[in-house]
Amino acid sequence: MTVSSTVVERYYTATVGQTVFPTDVVAYQDSDIEVYLNGTKLQSGTDYTATFNGGVANVTLTNPANAGDEIGVISVLPGRQEVDLINKGTFDADELEAQLDRLAHAINVLERELHTAMRFSRVYQKDALDALHLAPADRANRLLGFDGLGNLSINPGVDTGIPVGKQTIWVPGMAFEPMVNNPANGPSKAATDATGNTTPDLGFVEFQGGSNMYAQVAIALPKSWGLGDITVRPLITVTSDMGANQAVVEVAAASIPLGGNFNTANFGAATAWQPTGLTAGPLHELNEKTVVLPTKQFPSIQILRVSRLGGMDSFAGRVRLMGMYVHFITTAGTDA
Repeated sequence: MTVSSTVVERYYTATVGQTVFPTDVVAYQDSDIEVYLNGTKLQSGTDYTATFNGGVANVTLTNPANAGDEIGVISVLPGRQEVDLINKGTFDADELEAQLDRLAHAINVLERELHTAMRFSRVYQKDALDALHLAPADRANRLLGFDGLGNLSINPGVDTGIPVGKQTIWVPGMAFEPMVNNPANGPSKAATDATGNTTPDLGFVEFQGGSNMYAQVAIALPKSWGLGDITVRPLITVTSDMGANQAVVEVAAASIPLGGNFNTANFGAATAWQPTGLTAGPLHELNEKTVVLPTKQFPSIQILRVSRLGGMDSFAGRVRLMGMYVHFITTAGTDA
């Protein structure tokens, strides 16, 4: 019999209610194909039935497909030679069968080589495979990686430079300035009281208890910033053990875009922490939380205000802001 097709896989985007998928995928029996619905392997006889005519498969789903469903039909013929020919007259069946056996073994050798290679999932990955077929200039700087299912994938194109993803700015405590609307007793800027030059002095802003106090710092996010909100992790110390008492610490942001007015910028909704049980002396890191930026525009200045709401908390001791990590997401590889 002549094999008229060399197709090993076909993918179809279903219409609503579609059940029949004629293919030209080479197959001769049920075990020769695998059928996938949106990446999930279907079971022959339960989820679909297949008929075979002229060495190709036709698939009928048990349940009608939804509009947009992706149906994949893949040939999985094993590399075996199962024909046992018999010599007759001048026909040397042994020699022919030996050549067929060699071809089957060659297929097995190729399968072995493929098993040692990094491969895409058997299920069609359109974006990844399309990227492979781009011109070299168009696929430059793309990276191979693994998706959430562990399948090989290709990330979106990026410029050369720092990777796209989460980036961090460290803002030291001494960079924060007390705001003019503070009460007379604080907050104040100081440094850890080190002895001599063998131990470090670390600057901080100190917030007294009993009243609300505010300090602020200005930062500018880079051009590669993806115009999303930021997350922050304040680092603090306390001057006495808190026990069951708690302090109320908040961070809020105000945005001044290019052409904006400092006099009309307002702080957005504050993000609050209520630490308790902290001990005096050690450096404590508060949980990472999101701070909403009122205006997400480049270029702009973001004013971060740290508040100690001493008039609302139950901790009488002082809270020292030693610094703060600021995290943001970039969507470009460089700031060029």
